[in-house]
Amino acid sequence: MKLFVDDDRPVPDHTWVLAQRSVDALKIMRAFYIVGWKIDVLSLDHDLSTVMYEDDTSRPIMEWMVARNEWPTELYIHTAN
Repeated sequence: MKLFVDDDRPVPDHTWVLAQRSVDALKIMRAFYIVGWKIDVLSLDHDLSTVMYEDDTSRPIMEWMVARNEWPTELYIHTAN
């Protein structure tokens, strides 16, 4: 599965699953972790809005992966900063 985490940009194509908030991405990632499935590709926007969802970033996602040593096969960071 390819997970695209971004509050503003559309998914690159129909093969990606979109999460607009870190909490949404973590729900998906936890579900995969519980059943033993892997995220193949993860693309993270650093700043996930300071307007629509208050102050959200991809940091909680990174902290979750570090704590479990659970990493996608490919990891990308995309940002306008």
